[in-house]
Amino acid sequence: MRNAVPSTCAGVSACHYACMHWADYVRSHQGDRTQTDIALLVGVNQSTVSNWMLGKGHRPSADNVIAFAQAVRDNPVAALLAAGYLAEDQVDGVVRVSESLSETSTERLLTELGKRLGVHVSTRKGATG
Repeated sequence: MRNAVPSTCAGVSACHYACMHWADYVRSHQGDRTQTDIALLVGVNQSTVSNWMLGKGHRPSADNVIAFAQAVRDNPVAALLAAGYLAEDQVDGVVRVSESLSETSTERLLTELGKRLGVHVSTRKGATG
């Protein structure tokens, strides 16, 4: 029996990712990275990334899906949902993926530190507060 409360993945409905085509997922997480940048981060050819973004070719391997999610700092479960490796009903509850501190951006570390200390920490260069 399904829960009335939708499953979530890092605070986002799992259905959002399950219903999103892999190409849309890749494009929505590209940011200001070029296809070549993504290819280098994931360990694939630029043409592979191009095909992903165009919705061409075969579904990427689960390893490449996870590598892409890690490269763009997203939850790998969300990426696996988008690529069709997981279904919404296979993700129950909130999924949290911890990253190592060495992989965490300075901005994210400072923001968390500010929250814990109860102060505002600006991460803009030259800003004081």
